Amino acid sequence: MTKIANIKFQFEPTFKADFKKAILAEIGNKINNTKYAMLISIRNRLAQLFIQALKDSPEYKSIIFYEELRGQLGIPDASVLEDILLIWSNGIRVDYNKDSKLGNITVKMIRSDYSDVLSSPSASFAYDSRAGGGTIDWLKWLLLEGNKIIVRKYDFYPAPRGRTRQGVMIRIKGGKWRVPAPFQGTASNNFVTRALEKIETAIDNVIRVEIGRGLK
Repeated sequence: MTKIANIKFQFEPTFKADFKKAILAEIGNKINNTKYAMLISIRNRLAQLFIQALKDSPEYKSIIFYEELRGQLGIPDASVLEDILLIWSNGIRVDYNKDSKLGNITVKMIRSDYSDVLSSPSASFAYDSRAGGGTIDWLKWLLLEGNKIIVRKYDFYPAPRGRTRQGVMIRIKGGKWRVPAPFQGTASNNFVTRALEKIETAIDNVIRVEIGRGLK
């Protein structure tokens, strides 16, 4: 969950207190009267910004464009990642709370436990193999497992074979498979949080610009 700090208006100390109070009240009323349109506009712009940041990530590109990560995770249909992005986009919340003279705006981008995306059917899939079957929790691995060993006695072998035509898991003595190092993620540091960090300033700018438009 990402929170955006209060948007505060500064006035020169030479302004008289009563005039400052009247100006603040007028601005507060203006924001309150236009808040619904303002919040919708902020939310829509942030959704576009967020999705683009995710699509610019190495993880997205390596899954969508048939590169290493898609084969390593064994994702047969890359459209599942688009499903996950849509859940995140639809889950963005922008709220205005008038708990001060001007109020404050809070933006919630992702859930801290990722329960919304991890509960999606697109976050995992069942598989069958000669050794049996199981479930590939590809999104959980990518978001939370970090450097943890996920599959023992096997390792990934790149080849034009398998579900993705990118490679297969081969049983070898002492085999240990984990998410490739460049893509590893934990709850506080994964491809989503890294994407959000890159757009923090842009998020703040969007909010300031839309508030300015609402005050015109």
